[in-house]
Amino acid sequence: MHPHLGPPLPVSTYGLCISLGLIAAWFLARSLAASQKVDLWKIDYFVTLVAFIALLGATVAGLVEPRTPAPVGESNTSLVLVGAMILGTATGAAWALLTRLPLGLLADLLAAPLMIAVAFGRLGCFFAGCCWGKVCPVPNLGICFPQNSFAWYDQLHRGLIYPADPFSLPVFPTQLLESLAAVLLAALCLHRFRTRRISGELFLTMALTYCTARFALEFLRADNPPLAGFFHWMTFSQLATAALFLLALLTFLIRRRHATAWDLRLPRASATSVPSTTG
Repeated sequence: MHPHLGPPLPVSTYGLCISLGLIAAWFLARSLAASQKVDLWKIDYFVTLVAFIALLGATVAGLVEPRTPAPVGESNTSLVLVGAMILGTATGAAWALLTRLPLGLLADLLAAPLMIAVAFGRLGCFFAGCCWGKVCPVPNLGICFPQNSFAWYDQLHRGLIYPADPFSLPVFPTQLLESLAAVLLAALCLHRFRTRRISGELFLTMALTYCTARFALEFLRADNPPLAGFFHWMTFSQLATAALFLLALLTFLIRRRHATAWDLRLPRASATSVPSTTG
């Protein structure tokens, strides 16, 4: 856990990772857009716009989501990735309409870059100590966070450790697991980009896979208390990802069923050059 780079450079490691993720995602999106003969200004302006919109969505979701008690001097709210994805997706749809860029094409262009941004973001979470996991039953597979970290304070609050303990009990490295999952998803999206057959299906496949992984990883996290009432066995993020999964699945099935009528199918030749002008 290194929330700052050090005395010579008092820079937030979390902020640095988020910035690096955005830059890497931007360059990758530009590269993919160039291969599809898409005007690069449409990508440049969109990435700038969606960065601010996604930050707003993550902040609002962080205010709504129940949180565990925070250490003294630390905020009890945080950025919630699911909120960023919801507003970011809506912004993408609006941008596609505004610029007359096929929505399916824009979505496919951003599938891998989005996962790269998520991977960097979760590394930032690891260095900041947030989004920590539950106590790992196999200590050698867990990670111990130092005194006064989020995980340490949470375990102290639960009576699992003592104030004099220098480290927390080993916890699941949920941040690193999600980062790894995002990297693998990004690699898969890049591998399938030139062989995709239906416009937009690459992004929807990524969304379905990510939502599944995120839903499962939430069971290993300790920072999000479960909801009350009927959804008492789920966290806020699980409820949100379940809703996104159903929406992505419905969209996937509808677009596949009407792919020919809506001219969404990409000929093998055009999948590597100029894309379909619809969808």
